[in-house]
Amino acid sequence: MSAYGRTSLGIVAVLALVLTGCEDKGKIESLEKEKGELGSEVGKLKTELGEAKDSLDKAKNELQAAKEQINELTAERDKARDDAASIKQQADKSAEQLASAGNEIESLKAKLKAAEKETADLKAQVSKARDEAAAAKSRADELAKQLEAAEKQIEALKKSKIEAPTPPAEPPL
Repeated sequence: MSAYGRTSLGIVAVLALVLTGCEDKGKIESLEKEKGELGSEVGKLKTELGEAKDSLDKAKNELQAAKEQINELTAERDKARDDAASIKQQADKSAEQLASAGNEIESLKAKLKAAEKETADLKAQVSKARDEAAAAKSRADELAKQLEAAEKQIEALKKSKIEAPTPPAEPPL
C-alpha cells in the first residue's frame, strides 16, 4: 500500500475514534502518536511531491530544450538536403556542360584533322606548282637563250647581206 493510502487510513481511523467517543487515554495517546507519525509521513510525502514536481519541471524543461534542438537539427537537415539537391543539380548541369564540351572538342578535333589534311594537300599542290614554275622558268630561260641566239644569227645575217654585194640580176629570158 502506498504512503498516501496509509495516511488516508490513519486519518480515517483517528476521525472514527473521535466520532465514536472513545475516551480511553491509552488509545488516544496511541492515536495521537499515529497521528504524529502520519503528519511526519505527510510532511515527507509533501517534500517528495515537491521534489517530484521539481524533477517534473526539470524534465519538462529538458524535453522543451530537446524539442528545440530537434527542431534546429531538423532545420539543419532540411537545409543540408536542399543544399545537396542544389549541388546535385549543379553537378548534373556541369556533367551536361562537360559532355557538350567533350562533343565540341571531338568536333573540333575532326575539323582540325580535316584542316591538317587540307593543309598537307595544299602544301603538296604548292610544291608541285613550284616545281612546275621552276620547270617553266627553266624552259623560258632556255627559250630566251634560243631566241637571243636566233636574234644574233638574224643580226649577223643582216650584216652579212649589207656587206656582201648583191649579185647582178640575171637577164630575163
